[in-house]
Amino acid sequence: MKPKALLIIPNSSTFTQVDAKLLGQSCELESYDLRQHKGRLHYFLRILGSIFKILWGRYRLIFVWFADYHAAVAVFMAKLLRIPCAVFIGGYDAVCYPELQMGVYCSQTRAKFASYALRNCSLIISNHEALLDSSNTFYNPQGHPEGVYRLVKGLKTPATVIYNALTVDVPDDELLTQEREPVFLAVGTTPRFLDIFNKGLDLVAQMAPLFPQYHFEIVGIDPKWQQDFIRVLGGVVPENLSLRGYLPHAEVLALMRSSRYFIQASISEGMPNALMEAMLMGCLPVGSNVAGIPTIIGEYGVVFDKRDAESLKKALQTALETELQPLDISKYVATNFTQRMRGELLQQVVEKLQK
Repeated sequence: MKPKALLIIPNSSTFTQVDAKLLGQSCELESYDLRQHKGRLHYFLRILGSIFKILWGRYRLIFVWFADYHAAVAVFMAKLLRIPCAVFIGGYDAVCYPELQMGVYCSQTRAKFASYALRNCSLIISNHEALLDSSNTFYNPQGHPEGVYRLVKGLKTPATVIYNALTVDVPDDELLTQEREPVFLAVGTTPRFLDIFNKGLDLVAQMAPLFPQYHFEIVGIDPKWQQDFIRVLGGVVPENLSLRGYLPHAEVLALMRSSRYFIQASISEGMPNALMEAMLMGCLPVGSNVAGIPTIIGEYGVVFDKRDAESLKKALQTALETELQPLDISKYVATNFTQRMRGELLQQVVEKLQK
């Protein structure tokens, strides 16, 4: 008989939907969406609701995505009721970059909640080894500490690593063998202005004047930041650079299928889904040497080691010289990051938590 389980998520997304589906293969699963995007008050009220959900639900297992305020509450309730509880970490809950205002550990209060959740849960599930213990030399040559074992003092909770899985279908071979536009595409959500820099979109924009024969397309810059971003660029947008705001997922995938190259120049990441999707759509990737980015790229793209324009320029030149084909890139990703692989490892976690 499948154990009754609860999955708590801050917001619904493609990867949380995939995890709900996969956990549902091993559990009688209920999902509880905190809808954090609706604002702090709504988030707080939904956290209060999660307390009663756990009290009355008679769950045998609890899963929580991201170590944050809501995770601390869920872990406290799970511990009170002696219910095994696992916390997924995926990025912002495993880093601290005060200058970018990025990471739960930039706030002392938020850090205490996240730390409590990680110290008192039964298991930490990370989507990459770097989120457990690593040093980011891409951003800082001397190394910048990342990972929960570095940021949470005395953390001894066991952890397991389960790579993200693809969340979209593999395109037909016919789509992957069509002629592509000479476009360098970059995609990143930017709810905050500083997210532009974390995603490396400023570096991408600097490349446009250096490669005038190619088009550069940046998708995801919130319209309210575009004028500020243009000022960062010196007040002029090169003719071969397009700045676009949010696009529906289907339109982003269509751009990926038509573009030859994809740039993921982030300062900090876990296992970026956008990069996985771009490669699945056949883009040749150029990515920063950060966390899961080189793991995803493997031998099917170019990785650069320093956050500076010269390093990215050399990486793009290398990409232009490669003969890797879209079909081969897509098949590599489709084979190595499957939902079946993640599902099997999650099933092992479910079994382990019940012992």
